[in-house]
Amino acid sequence: MLTFQEPTIADRQWMEPLMREFGNEGTESAFGSLYLWRNSYHTQFCRIGGAVVLCYTGGAMRSYGFPIGALDAPALRQVLRQLTEDARQRNTPFTMWGVTNEQRQRMETALPDTFVFEESRDDADYLYTSQSLITLAGRKLHGKRNHITRFCSQYEYDYRPVDKTTKDDCRRVEARWAARHIERGGDAEELRQEQFAIEEALTHFEELCLCGGVLYVSGEPVAFTIGEAINPRVFDVHFEKALDHIEGLYTMINQQFARHALAPYEWVNREEDLGLDGLRRAKLSYQPAYLLERWVARLRENP
Repeated sequence: MLTFQEPTIADRQWMEPLMREFGNEGTESAFGSLYLWRNSYHTQFCRIGGAVVLCYTGGAMRSYGFPIGALDAPALRQVLRQLTEDARQRNTPFTMWGVTNEQRQRMETALPDTFVFEESRDDADYLYTSQSLITLAGRKLHGKRNHITRFCSQYEYDYRPVDKTTKDDCRRVEARWAARHIERGGDAEELRQEQFAIEEALTHFEELCLCGGVLYVSGEPVAFTIGEAINPRVFDVHFEKALDHIEGLYTMINQQFARHALAPYEWVNREEDLGLDGLRRAKLSYQPAYLLERWVARLRENP
């Protein structure tokens, strides 16, 4: 049976370079993401040879992540066999979450006729070009540009990066947003988990090399966003919160953060929509360049 352990801040020193080199553009390749949400998904990891394997043990089923490392087909075959054996020894069905199309092909090459794959649309990551979020150019984003123009004509605003002087302003926005969320009947447990992740992000902001921005209207903080670089080409947005008493805040914080911080990156990952209709419409309205498709892999009954 393999030995898994919970990630710590110290693990970033060796894990983050591995993820940058051998991960992909998905959020599971961002160390901050797995650390911030470790309690929600009961995230653990195991080092197998030169690779790292994540494991999510929350809920009713144990689920592995695709191995991250320099693995050719024979090496991947060996790791996959170790993972399926680990699941057997734990008396739990083998499941691998978040498999991309490219990873699916590698699994089928390494162990033909061993796995079945089920698409998980709710878990697909939305990828945008940074320039599209900065300029909002083109006919399909005309409405977003109108929101920006209307906002700028109505309000006196200011944008500042998240740093030691603005972290408490993020907390103020989060507290007000959370109170409103509960008033509207939001899930208290999901909110608690998200609040934990956001507080961890603010507390360990520098250690995790996070980046963010805060939007102010008439001197009051009204929106913030926080994320991190997955690699030199891709930035992952983890959190985006805005109060709802001013129209256009989400559009504004999105565009301002992109303009001030995301130009060095080619791609921006705004993560999944969780199958929520409103969130899906919002993400699609920004015209993603593509979706990083996800699959769940399971063992065939008679491999």
